[in-house]
Amino acid sequence: CERNGVLSFASEMPSFVGGEGAFQEYLQKNTVYPDTAIKSKQEGTVYVTFTVDRYGNVCNVMLAKGIPRAPSLNEEALRVMRESQDWQPGKMNGRPVCVQETVPIRFSLRK
Repeated sequence: CERNGVLSFASEMPSFVGGEGAFQEYLQKNTVYPDTAIKSKQEGTVYVTFTVDRYGNVCNVMLAKGIPRAPSLNEEALRVMRESQDWQPGKMNGRPVCVQETVPIRFSLRK
């Protein structure tokens, strides 16, 4: 990923292939609730920021806001985002561009 030229907004924002529903399904199928977090009944929302490059690759995955005292949940959110590679790049004036995104990943012990 290029560090220079990363936009926070584009006329066409990046999107997960298949749309928001497909992204939520990806998260449900691929997120593993860490045993340590289950045992200590940790829940919450982790905000992960990342860049979708002009080819649709996810890179520069970082914690925007984690869950205090729940490092295993923070790490799992980062892992699942690093592995989510099915993105359409954002576009500006019809041309693919690098765009930074932030998404919430919720951890709940209730089904």
